[in-house]
Amino acid sequence: MVLGRTGDEGLLRVFGLAALALPLLTWVQWQSAILRGLKQIVKGLVPLEVLRAGLLLVGLLAGVLWMGAPARATTAMGLQVGGLALCGLVAYGWLRRGVPPPVRQARPEIQPRVWLQTARAMLLIDGFNVLLFQVDTLMVGTLVSTTEAGLYAVVGKVASLLAFLLVAVNTVLAPLASELYSRGERDELQRVVRLGASMVALAASIGAVGLLVWDREILGLFGEAFTEGTPVLWILVGGQLVNALAGPAILLLNMTNNQNVSARILGLSGVLNLVLNSILIPWWGLTGAATATAITMFFWNVSGAVMVWRRLNLVSVALPPRFWKSL
Repeated sequence: MVLGRTGDEGLLRVFGLAALALPLLTWVQWQSAILRGLKQIVKGLVPLEVLRAGLLLVGLLAGVLWMGAPARATTAMGLQVGGLALCGLVAYGWLRRGVPPPVRQARPEIQPRVWLQTARAMLLIDGFNVLLFQVDTLMVGTLVSTTEAGLYAVVGKVASLLAFLLVAVNTVLAPLASELYSRGERDELQRVVRLGASMVALAASIGAVGLLVWDREILGLFGEAFTEGTPVLWILVGGQLVNALAGPAILLLNMTNNQNVSARILGLSGVLNLVLNSILIPWWGLTGAATATAITMFFWNVSGAVMVWRRLNLVSVALPPRFWKSL
């Protein structure tokens, strides 16, 4: 109704297609999550992370360059809907062939209360994650300017490259950690976590050195004006390095029926992030936003690592072997 008052038919079509895309996206995500849970990681990631982007790119090239169609938002959103439908069919085919017979024949015990409690915690976790990773940019745009928010967003994306391997390791570790925990194989779970944490720590440390040594050159790729974000990059790289060195703490809590603990940690972190940004941005601008984000990263990662140790008697942090043996 609100959109209808604008009289913009193109906007109405875009939002209509976006509304159609939402259930398709949910369908693809659901099937991809099941495939990852069955440890078919590649098949679980390809539909959303590779195939969808590839279909959109090919569709745009074919429509705009070869067929002469206008490059409009309606065209892009229509291609997105079609791509999601094809991705869903591919994931559905893989899922039908990939589910083992015992799993297909199993009859799960329905526990509505437990499922709703778990779903509530996971919803809060996802919401708090959005708050944690977006609020600094939004507050810079509100309290400083949209131009500065654009610069800050680019610098933040560059710094977040350090978390790339952490995300990759967590994708593989999630179903494995759940399986090992349910079987009571704590020693094997600790070994796997230590291996993953060590890989992430090594890669993040090397990446951090590279970003700090060639900071101006990397930011200069986006334009000369972005080199002004060098101090911000240094602070955010520090926060991301802590995030990488802390290992998969939040993930381990989520995969071991401690998702309520994760929700509390991320909720407190979200509040801390809002308070620090509201105080530091008026004082220091972009540097204040980066400082608030780095402090918040330190808080939630240290809190997560401590709770993993207390709740699971596991160490999520990459530690030297000598210190590891003394635990």
